[in-house]
Amino acid sequence: MKKIGLKTALITGATSGLGLALAKNLLQQSDIQLILPVRNAQRAKELQLALTVAKPNQVSFPTMDLSNLASVRAFAGSLKGSLDIVMLNAGTQSATQVIYTDDGLEQTFGVNHLAHHVLLSNIEQLLSPNAVIGWVGSGTHHPELAKTFGYTGAHYIAPELLVKGEFPNISDNSQASRNAYSTSKGLNILSARHFAPINPTRRYFSFDPGLMPGTGLAREGGAIQRLAWKYILPTAAKFMKGTSTPQRSSAALAEILLRNKTINSGDYVEFTGHILKPYLPSNEADYAKQIFDFSNRYI
Repeated sequence: MKKIGLKTALITGATSGLGLALAKNLLQQSDIQLILPVRNAQRAKELQLALTVAKPNQVSFPTMDLSNLASVRAFAGSLKGSLDIVMLNAGTQSATQVIYTDDGLEQTFGVNHLAHHVLLSNIEQLLSPNAVIGWVGSGTHHPELAKTFGYTGAHYIAPELLVKGEFPNISDNSQASRNAYSTSKGLNILSARHFAPINPTRRYFSFDPGLMPGTGLAREGGAIQRLAWKYILPTAAKFMKGTSTPQRSSAALAEILLRNKTINSGDYVEFTGHILKPYLPSNEADYAKQIFDFSNRYI
């Protein structure tokens, strides 16, 4: 049984980058326990070592594979008790080819949006009345901000196309992969705005952690891209606007999740604490209905 006053936080994608830094940050709180789902036992062992947990009962490492919706549903069904914090942080990005999940879904849409939607829908009854739920966004969703890095922003097209990784008039797989990633981040921002009015006592938000070179996001890129991301960009980033580190961004994120920073439900928040104006479809309400009607079929 959960102790009175003890918060429970569920974080996806805690094995590296922002998720790992956030887990370390939250572990400094004496009144919190973490649920950090991982793909397999090896990942659990590696994460446990990375966290060097002083209180073993403070963290659990259950198995969940976001690329397999049956695994997501099984994990959600295994959870007991209430959840006070849910951070839907895990994300993936293809590089030069369209990759599909175990369910035959384009990987970026399937993992970054759909699996998290299925997870949240299946644990909704466990969320405490004042729970805080967050999604990770990205500046790549905004056409003006994205063009510096070869992105064209979120493409708010039919979900039947997104689930296949098909973008009209785009035949280049690398560009399609970038489109899929930036679109998934736009959908994360849209998700927070969609759920915010449904339960006004809870707080839903999306978070832009900034560009964080050196993290695992480029793991599926080519050798040159991986080397540049890991060794060159971290130095160059010190002189680039909108860049951060997992430590800095996770500290800002923890303040929101612990309700130490006041924001409005549905807000899109930058790692600096500023509220950002997202790029959204002109027919937001209609498009949100289309996306979530489609996504609900997989619950």
